[in-house]
Order: sequence, then C-alpha cells, then structure tokens
Amino acid sequence: MRLLDRSIGIQYFLNVVLLLLILASFIVVVDASLNMHRYLRYAGEHDEFLPKAMSTISIIWSLWWPRLVQLFNYTLGFVLVSALGFTMAQLVARRELVAILASGISLWRAIAPVFVVAFGFLLIGVANQELVIPRIVGILLADDPRVSNQDGRIGVTNLPTTADASGRLFFATTFDPGEGVMEGVKVWERNQVGVPTRLISADAARWDGSAWVLEGGRASLVGQAGEITAIDRIETEMDPNAFAVRRFAGLGQHLSFATLGDLLGQDESLTPELRRRLQRDRWGRVGSWLAMSLSIVIAVPFFVTREPRNMALQAAKCAPIVLAALVLSALGVSAPIAGMPGWLSVFLPAMLLAPAAAAAATSVQT
Repeated sequence: MRLLDRSIGIQYFLNVVLLLLILASFIVVVDASLNMHRYLRYAGEHDEFLPKAMSTISIIWSLWWPRLVQLFNYTLGFVLVSALGFTMAQLVARRELVAILASGISLWRAIAPVFVVAFGFLLIGVANQELVIPRIVGILLADDPRVSNQDGRIGVTNLPTTADASGRLFFATTFDPGEGVMEGVKVWERNQVGVPTRLISADAARWDGSAWVLEGGRASLVGQAGEITAIDRIETEMDPNAFAVRRFAGLGQHLSFATLGDLLGQDESLTPELRRRLQRDRWGRVGSWLAMSLSIVIAVPFFVTREPRNMALQAAKCAPIVLAALVLSALGVSAPIAGMPGWLSVFLPAMLLAPAAAAAATSVQT
C-alpha cells in the first residue's frame, strides 16, 4: 500500500507543480509581450544584444517574482482541483482505478495521498501568506520594475491627514513605514468638537516602539500669538503599520494574521468601515482555505469513479461547479455583507459549500 500511496502522491504532486509552472509562465510571457517596450526602456542603453537581453530578463524577474509569490495563493485552489482531474485521468487511462478496486481497496483510501499532498500545499500557502508576503509588501506595491535592490519594505510616500484615537491629526510630506520615519511633520491637537487648538511641527519624527520622537519639534497654540515651546515626542497608538494601513487601501491583505490582530486591537483609532475591512482581511484567508478544501472534496465524485469514463466530459461538468465555488469564496472575502460582522461574513461561502461537500463525499461509490 505504501508503494501505491507513493505513486499516486508523487503523480499528483508533479501535476500540481507542472500546472503552477505553466500558469506562471503563461502570465509572465503575456505580460512581457505586451510591455516589452517598457522593459527595454528600463534596461538602458546597450549596444550589444546579449547584455541588453540579460538586463531585460533581470528587470522582468525583479518585477514578477514577488507577484508570482502572491499569485500562488490566489490560484492554489484552482490548481489543486485541476491537478486532481489530470491525476485521475491518468489513472483511468491506464485502468489503475479498476485494478485498485479489484484488489479490494476503497477508492477513498486510494486517493488519500491526494489529500495529503493537497494539505501540504495548503500549508505552504499559509506560510507564504503569513511569513513571506508581509516581508515583500514594498515590492508588491511598486509598479517600477527597477525594484530589485529593495528589501521588501513599503517605499517612501507621503502621509495624508490621518487621525489617531486622541483626535490628533498627523500629516507628513514624506513617510517611510519600513524605517518608521516621517519628515515635514505637522500634528494638530483638537478639542472635543474637532477644532484645532495646538499645532506641533517637526523636521522629522522616528518611531521608537511606543512614541514618535521628534527632531526640531515645536508647538504653538492655533490662532493665538503665543510662545513657541519645544516638544520632543508624541505618544500615540499609531505606529508605522497603522499609518501604512490607512495610507494604502488594500494593504491589509498583505499583512500577517498577528499584525492584523494588533491593528484591530486599536479600538478607538479605527473607523467602523476600516475595522470591518481589516476583519475581512484577517479572517478571510481562513475562510478561503476552508473553501478551497471543500472545493477539492466537491470535485472528487466527478473524477473518482468505479468504471472508466470520459474525463474530458467529467471535467466539463466539474469546471463550472468548482469555479463557482472558488468565485463565491473570493467574493465572500472581498465583498461586505450588510448586517453581518466582517469576521463572520467571510465564512459564509464555506458554510454554503459544506453541505455540497458532504453530499459529494457520500456520493462516491467505492
């Protein structure tokens, strides 16, 4: 039985890897063919063909490797189901399923290695989402191919007026979340009705773990000709990550589960809309992984059959159902549902797919 498990598991693993490589290559080739003039311009001036070609390939790689890392999670569910179809088609073509049944082995037991390998890829997706993607956020947000020298941190940008839990408004002409540094800083302190009462200005500010340490900090009363006083730090719950989430609308999906939990812990500083979005970003990945797992179970009856069938026809029957399940999962993560908390709405697709998966599991004639 170990030999059979190893044979089916390796076959399914190779199909998954092959489909991932084909999909990634197709996407990169299409993009390169449409934007080659742009990449050639970034490659610089080279008289010889080989140096220019190598420079162009390097730029395309520096732009696309982080995107492919992110694309892995987006396409994993589709690839796992497709690889199941290819693996079963190969087994049916060689009449191996018939031999397995004739030996007295259940079909569910025969395809157990498929679920083990699929679970392994899901764990890789979890590690990719939690450990890798948060480290390359800066490259993912950049649209310039010349980012190969970046270390993955979010790049320098400006900070529009942003409020903290105390009602203070922060503004900076330049903001580097990776370094935790702001320049051209202005902070308005406001009263209970929102009227500015004091203006704090600084040449720069650096986050020290609990407060923003000001360089050249000075404070003055708004609308009054009073004495300018020196100030060296501002204590606030708004760390670089909190400012970055507000600066970049879709940044939440690139942060780790723990980081999103820390941001959600800032009760008073989050608007209800931002809180719901962060909740969807945090728990949506769990809902997506559940939906992907259920989609694989739903696809099993189409390909795992006692008698040989036309696998192309079975794939045509399976494709719209599984695609609908995966699209439903994606919509559940990205689209809010009125009247439901953000953390609960992302599990609605999995709740809807669970009965279908149970019916599919019991319909396999083993």
